[in-house]
Amino acid sequence: MVDTRLVSFNTPEDAIEQYDQLLGRARQRFADSRGIRGMTSPDIESRTMAAFLLHFSALSVPITEPVEAWIRRAGARCEALGLVEIGTALRGHSKAEAGHHEYHVADFMSLVNFWNARWSPQVDSEAIRAQGVTAGGER
Repeated sequence: MVDTRLVSFNTPEDAIEQYDQLLGRARQRFADSRGIRGMTSPDIESRTMAAFLLHFSALSVPITEPVEAWIRRAGARCEALGLVEIGTALRGHSKAEAGHHEYHVADFMSLVNFWNARWSPQVDSEAIRAQGVTAGGER
């Protein structure tokens, strides 16, 4: 089904504005959700926020690690379908994504150190990371 709200646009700015309009309701539902309201409340305790960020950060590592390969394969497939320009651009972009998951590892380890310097029990970074990809991450 084609969204009848879609209109043609003449500039990249028009496209971004239309994109923002189309996502407005979804963004508002997200902002209004109980979990997000809890995380953005000025009343949240720093320990609770740190625990959330620790786990959120750890979960980002296994879902960002394969991104380079996904983009590279998409580029190869586009080229195989004759979409050479798009394929070449994707394969080039995949190289730029190499190692980006290491930023997530570094962020996670910084949060582990932050936690362990302030609270007990001490966080075992390997135990948290051993949880692997969640069902949501798989999807």
